[in-house]
Amino acid sequence: MAWAILGLVCCAVSSCGEPETPPSNAAKGKGASPNRPNILLIVVDTLRRDHLSCYGHPVNTSPAIDALAAKSVVYNRAYAQAPWTTPSLAALLSSRYPTALGIKGDRSALSPDLVLLPEVLQEAGYETAAVVSHSFCSSRWGFDQGFNAFDETNVLGHAAVTSEGVSDQGLAFLQTQEDAQEPWFLWLHYFDPHCAYIEQEGSPTPPNDYAGLVKSGQLYQELWQARRDLSEDDYNELRRLYDSEIRHTDEHIGRVLDHLERTGAMDNTIIVFTADHGEEFGDHGSIGHARTLHEELIGVPLIAHIPGIAPTTVEQPVALIDVYPTLLSALGLPPQQGMEGRDIRPGSAQIDQPRVIFSETNRGGKLRAAISGNLKIVTRGRFGQLTAFDLENDPTEAKPLDNRQHAGVLALAPLLAQWGERMRAEAIPEHTVDLTGDDQSQLEQLGYGGDDEETPRRGRKRKD
Repeated sequence: MAWAILGLVCCAVSSCGEPETPPSNAAKGKGASPNRPNILLIVVDTLRRDHLSCYGHPVNTSPAIDALAAKSVVYNRAYAQAPWTTPSLAALLSSRYPTALGIKGDRSALSPDLVLLPEVLQEAGYETAAVVSHSFCSSRWGFDQGFNAFDETNVLGHAAVTSEGVSDQGLAFLQTQEDAQEPWFLWLHYFDPHCAYIEQEGSPTPPNDYAGLVKSGQLYQELWQARRDLSEDDYNELRRLYDSEIRHTDEHIGRVLDHLERTGAMDNTIIVFTADHGEEFGDHGSIGHARTLHEELIGVPLIAHIPGIAPTTVEQPVALIDVYPTLLSALGLPPQQGMEGRDIRPGSAQIDQPRVIFSETNRGGKLRAAISGNLKIVTRGRFGQLTAFDLENDPTEAKPLDNRQHAGVLALAPLLAQWGERMRAEAIPEHTVDLTGDDQSQLEQLGYGGDDEETPRRGRKRKD
């Protein structure tokens, strides 16, 4: 079937210098340049950085992604601005923090008043398209802004396996662009590594003699209820199933990358590969995501293939809010008003400048984190109970620092407090979605529901 009929919906102080006035709709198409590179944004939902082979995972989960990394800029310390989908992807597409965007919980959507990355690219003459596979980044949640085509046929819930469908739709779009004069922007969102974890054919680690509590396709609610009884063998089985989902997703991402190679488009395409957040497998005593700001949840992969920039690794901390301004800088387009990110291309004037990166969540209590170099602090709750970690010597956050004795903590804590106050002052009104009973049921099956409670209530399963 043709792309057009497959359920498409047509539709802090800035660190990037002086903000520009957002472009007006009347200027759409002005400044279009067929010589600008294409852009492919790949986001894999719930993907831990340390479960990719190119980031040191001993299991061969990601041969296609590894091959991309070998010819790209690999950021070893990239941070999501939230540990669940809507606020994290909203931050990526807007270069603003979740609180400032008015995002609080399940019903929070993107405001139509925002100027998002695809809107600026569309105005610059790009043909824009997206294929998404999670309701939290669907058109109802406002993520279709700026897209000429927005495919949601793979938003099918926890029981579906959708990586093949996402790639099929992405390839269908790319085939329509082979003779086009205008550059294109394509966002592909993959969902399979999200719970429920389903054993896939070709799993990098075959089944063993495990006979414990964990099963393929098990709902998050059941895992959550059993979390205090999970043994290390159970967690190993969860990780094995998770790796199987990653390998399956990697296979279908590879189909898209192979197409770009075969058609010669790779040489004129910027590719950004990342995730919205990670996943916890007992690392700090629990499972899932959204409720903490530990490294396994907000530490995400970030790989950027930028024509003309040699492969390298970047050790400085960077953030998903940097993707938008980096792409604009690479295209020679001006920054947008209110951007919090910066240009993180190797050699840019901004990448080596000192900075503090922030992340936040309202799930499991109000948590705010600040990362400066190897120092990370996290505050919890109304009175800001503070925990600090030295990530260089304690990368798994097992040994909190003595906050009373650490000069870095004493200097960073006021900056986190000031940032929180600024975010609240700048926050736009919350834009919400009305959820039907079926909507809420599907979200609960995925582990969602509730915003700021420590554990799920009866009938309200929480996770993302």
